[in-house]
Amino acid sequence: MDLYSLKLRFITIFVGIIIALIFAFVVAGVLVYIFGITITSSLIYLLLFIMLFIDIIQWLFSPYLVGLAFRLKKADENGYPELFGIVKEACNYNNIQKMPEIYIALNGSPNAFAYGSPLTGKRIAFTKSILGLLNHDELMAVTGHELGHIKHHDMELLMAIGLIPTLIFYMAYGTLFSGFGSRKSGNFLLIAILLFALSAVFNIMILGINRIRESYADVNSAKTIPDGAYNLQRSLAKLTKGESTGNKKHSINDMLMFSDNAFKTSFFDDIDETIEKLKKMKAPKSIFSDHPHPAKRIQVLEKYKNKF
Repeated sequence: MDLYSLKLRFITIFVGIIIALIFAFVVAGVLVYIFGITITSSLIYLLLFIMLFIDIIQWLFSPYLVGLAFRLKKADENGYPELFGIVKEACNYNNIQKMPEIYIALNGSPNAFAYGSPLTGKRIAFTKSILGLLNHDELMAVTGHELGHIKHHDMELLMAIGLIPTLIFYMAYGTLFSGFGSRKSGNFLLIAILLFALSAVFNIMILGINRIRESYADVNSAKTIPDGAYNLQRSLAKLTKGESTGNKKHSINDMLMFSDNAFKTSFFDDIDETIEKLKKMKAPKSIFSDHPHPAKRIQVLEKYKNKF
């Protein structure tokens, strides 16, 4: 593992642990102050079990919800022989023995994503529009990116921490209404405001983790797929052309995507010229984006060209 990959891996794990620990302290504080419950080891184990149970249920059944959201249809090898060949070859490069199931999204702009659970197995989905936009080598590079998510257990990571901001948000609501009519209503209101703010901060932290894991998956493609860095650059450049989808809700479904369709360029050159412009562009930074800017991704990939 190279230094940059090691750095991304460490930051992702470290921030994930910090988020989980802070959430545990918040829950303990709310239980003690608002409900007067004494914190015992048994209660801590119970809370951990409840959190784990919710995460596991969401993780197990999330592929079915994703399938409904994107109108996914299982691909048939006879209907998509080239795509099956691409995924098989990319799996060989990544030393993945069991090939993920391939699904086609019947709606949505050009994109791809990996998802799955123990109930469904690992899956990779491609929108019909991306199959018509990218060539063989570019689709191979995108597949290497998605296989990186599978290798890094990114779906499990998102399920583990993705619900925390939502849980804190509802805790804030509960705190707000539980304080009405009591002498400490002012204190309850203050606690609720702090919890709302903490929910927003956690959401920003999770967006940051998602940007890191997207970079890590890019690096996987660059390291495992022949000419992966160059062809991933071409894929990103192609996907930056067109109309922006505008503001997003930053749901877990959005975070699964290969490309953030909110990022679009005004360049109308050929793809290689667009890449050159993006390589020289000062990439905008935003703590509210769930993907790194395409210019940033292309600049990182440039460091991996001809390196592996």
